[in-house]
Amino acid sequence: MKSFINFVVMFLLSFTATIGFIFIILIAMDNSRINGINPIGSEAVYISGEACTVNMEYSRKYENLLGDFSKCLELWSEENVNK
Repeated sequence: MKSFINFVVMFLLSFTATIGFIFIILIAMDNSRINGINPIGSEAVYISGEACTVNMEYSRKYENLLGDFSKCLELWSEENVNK
């Protein structure tokens, strides 16, 4: 009986720790738009009211570049339509 109680306690502690870790990760992901800095994938960043920076390496495909620029334009439009 004691081992069963230990198992339940350890399970609950592990479960709580896992849920807490997932919660922290979700909060960190949600805060990725802090101070108007909006990451767009790993190759572009939109800085609210200032600029959009897209890495244009020779190895990147046209479609990927176009997608990054489109996302920048979408963020810019959302910001300026609401003014």
